[in-house]
Amino acid sequence: MGYAGSSSLNWQKVTLPFTSFQTAGLTNAITAITLQAKQVVHGAYLNVTTGFSGTTTITLSLGPVGSLTKYVAASSAAATGVLVNALSTTDLPSISGTTNIQVNAIATVQNLSSLSQGSVDVYLLVSTLP
Repeated sequence: MGYAGSSSLNWQKVTLPFTSFQTAGLTNAITAITLQAKQVVHGAYLNVTTGFSGTTTITLSLGPVGSLTKYVAASSAAATGVLVNALSTTDLPSISGTTNIQVNAIATVQNLSSLSQGSVDVYLLVSTLP
């Protein structure tokens, strides 16, 4: 049952390999999904399908530009597994414009250019306001 003008929830998925994060620095924020105006985020997950290696440590987080841990808090991406949703409520990033949702990678000691393997699936559960 829905309300007049409502849209259903749908999952958006993007896969990012380690090469997406390689840079001559310790941090790199990659745009994974661009939300359109009036899109509401209901859930978010990062699923590390291949553990990242090549740096001493690496964490991944997910959120809109300016709040890169809003949807998924920074967690180790060295092993496979799901990095859990940090949302406590729904989020409407913009009523009138697009919003880039980014995966932020942070390494210590070695630059992200040292990454030699890793892959992460980005999932966002979204709906669109009428």
